[in-house]
This record gives sequence, structure tokens and C-alpha cells, in this order.
Amino acid sequence: KIGKIPVPTDGFGGIFINYRGGEKHFPHISVTDILHGTVSQSELKDKIVLVGATATGMYDQQVSPFGAVFPGVEVHANIIDSILSQDFVRQPLWLAFFDIMMMLCIGLLLGTVLPRVGIFKGALMAVSVFTGYILLCRYLFSCHGLILNMVYPLSLALSVYAGSTVYKYLMESEQKKFIKNAFSTYLAPSVVEYLIQFPDKLELGGKERRITAFFSDIEGFTGISERLSATELVKLLNEFLTEMTDIILKYEGTVDKFEGDAIIAFFGAPNDLAAQEKAACSACIDMQKKLSELRETWKKEGKPLLKMRIGLFTGMAVVGNMGSKQRMDYTMMGDTVNTAARLEGVNKVYGTYTLIGEPTYKAIDNSFAARELDSINVVGKLEPVTIYELVGYSQYIDERTRKSLEHYAAGLYNYRHQEWESAIRCFHAALELMPDDGPSRTMLERCHKLKENPPPADWNAAFVMETK
Repeated sequence: KIGKIPVPTDGFGGIFINYRGGEKHFPHISVTDILHGTVSQSELKDKIVLVGATATGMYDQQVSPFGAVFPGVEVHANIIDSILSQDFVRQPLWLAFFDIMMMLCIGLLLGTVLPRVGIFKGALMAVSVFTGYILLCRYLFSCHGLILNMVYPLSLALSVYAGSTVYKYLMESEQKKFIKNAFSTYLAPSVVEYLIQFPDKLELGGKERRITAFFSDIEGFTGISERLSATELVKLLNEFLTEMTDIILKYEGTVDKFEGDAIIAFFGAPNDLAAQEKAACSACIDMQKKLSELRETWKKEGKPLLKMRIGLFTGMAVVGNMGSKQRMDYTMMGDTVNTAARLEGVNKVYGTYTLIGEPTYKAIDNSFAARELDSINVVGKLEPVTIYELVGYSQYIDERTRKSLEHYAAGLYNYRHQEWESAIRCFHAALELMPDDGPSRTMLERCHKLKENPPPADWNAAFVMETK
């Protein structure tokens, strides 16, 4: 205390100087003027007068917030003025606890938020915290004379941000590298980029979403494999699978796996694929077309002529990483998947090569030519499934094929209404136009059997599949 005036000090008994302004903020009177009597008494009466050297060469110059050269005597003047006005700047002992709490809060806030946001939002967050703390310190200093430690909290904020950014960059680089290496072999490049942008799509476990499941198999592959050596078989199969996979990836489908000669794929995951049914159907048509071109080449080379059966079905399925944290497989599961697999096998019954389910058919437009084949009860399902043959693009269907499809549609209508004679005539008409039409031949044989042995009264016209 000085008299009754308490003067706040720090833990070492020092006082923080509340500077009033720069050099010569207080009046300077030259000693020479006093000695020569040119200074009036009123300028000195009842005043506290400090006598000291102010010239630079007198070596009483100190460092202040206003510059590196500040008269030492004027430092004393600032202190005296603060005491007289009781206007102090101070750093109470409790501010040390406050500084520690601020460091903890800043560290926890940035440490929690930064890993969960992007780089831009993280930088914005760090700048906001940095600027906010500076403004808080400025406000408490200017309005309340409190001095907060700025170095440690701001250094901590900068360190947390820099550390988090570097760590995130390194982790994201590793994650992008992992995703690219893991999926580039069976996902389209655009889908890989999508996964790099949204890696949360690859979390362990599945999510239910609408997809179009794809299953394919080579007709009579067992017999073909028996006629070729292992080397010839692998070479032929690799050529086939490469061409087919390229088309699936072209339409942004996802190759699930290869099982021998079979291809399992799906459209609509992990990327959000607009008009996935159209993309899947286009892929099927192009694959069959490409396989036809390959058969021409293989015929000249004396290789077996491969034919592929495809099953396509659209619906809800669980899609995601199945397996363990150490080894996982991005795959699909559910009734939709099972149905698509069954449709691939149903091709054998009707002599077709591409079958699609009703949900897929309803989602495509007139640019695709497809005919309703039948309603069937596949193994494992009680409800009938309406199946369609995907014939091709409508613009490439000739008039002869179109007429044959119309006869088949009429025959199917009569078949379902048990008009056996009319149905037989229609299927015969379809075969006259297309003698190799497997569905017409299959339905014609079935009509003859049902004509001789009529179905029961509760017949729903659905054919019951006995095998997968």
C-alpha cells in the first residue's frame, strides 16, 4: 500500500505499468528554463515533479510498448499517475488458473472438432478460436485492466490445429491410397473417386439400399473346361471376364466377386447411381453384344464359343463391408440378391440369355425392348415372380422380331386364361417367324401338356421351379 491506496502486484512484488501514452505524454520542462525563470510557478505548484535525463545520450532510455527508446523518468511518471488515479493493470493469482482452464477448453474444443470436419471448416474453426481469444484478452485488458497470458493458449491452439491438420492429411492420404488400391480393380474410376470423397460409405457393416443385382454364368462351362487344358481355360476365361468387367465398370456398376466363370455384380452402390436399372440393362445388352463379337473371333481361332446367361433383379438389399475388421468384402445380401441369382438359372428353362425381374422392367423406358415371359415361383419364394426377357434396344429390333414378340404376348394371354388351342396357335406363329425362339418352344410344350392334363381350379398360371 501507499497510504491507503492498495497497489496490486504480481507474485514477485512487481507492478504492471499502465502506460498512458507515448513519449512526452506528460509535460516536459527543461531545467534550463527553470534556472532562467521562464517557467511560471503555476506550472509547478502542487505538482509532483520528477527530475531526470531525457536526452538519448544520457543512457536513461527504456523499452516500452511504444518503442525501444523511452525516457526512464517517464516510466516513473506513468506509474505515479496510475497510483494516483488507482487505474491499474493487473494479473491476479486466479488468472493463472483461468489461463490453464482456457488452454484446456481450447485444446479439447479443437481436438474434438478438427478431426470431424474438413480442412476448410477446420481452418475456419481454428481462426475463430484464435481471433476470439485475442479479442477476449483485449476486452479484459482495455475495460477491466486484466492481463491474460496470450502466448501459451494461442501457441496451444496453433499446435493443435497444425498437428490435427498434418495427422488428418497423412491419414487421409493413407485412406485414399487404401481405397484406391482395394477397389480400383473392380469399381469404375468414378466410383473409386466417390469413395475417396465419402470414405464413410465403407464402414464395416451394411446399410439397406435399393440396388439392381446382377448374376451371370457361362452356359455349359463344365463341358468346355473338360475339353481345354488348364492354361487354355484360364486364358479364355480371363479374356471373357476382362471384356465383361470393363462393360460393367463403364456403366458404373460394382463387381462383387468372380466365382469361377460366374460374375456377381450390382448397380446403385456404393455410389448413388441415377437410373440404375437402365444402366444395368444397358450393361447386359452391351455384354451380350460384345460376347457375340468375341464368338466370331474365337470361331476363327478354333476356341469354344461361350454363351452367357444373366439374371437381373431390382430391390432393397443390405450392401456394405461384410467380414472382419482385418479382412472384409464389399458385397450384397438379401432377398433381392437371391432372386437375381435364381433368374440367372431360370434362363435354362426358357432357352433365354438375359432375364430381368418386374421391378427392373417397370423402371426402364421404351428405349429397351423386353417381353413378359411368364410368372414363376422360384425356389425359396412363395409369391410368384413375373419375369421378362431383355431382348435389346428398341431401335435395333427388326419387324420380324417385333411380330414374333407380339404373337408370344398373345399366346401368353391365352395361356393364362387356359385357352390352350389359341395359345398353341400363337406360339406356333411366333416360332414360324423365329424358329430358334426358346420361350415360344417352351410354352408350346407346356400348353400341350396342360391341354391333356388341365391344371386345378385354383391355378394361378405361375410355373413352379423345382431347381435353382
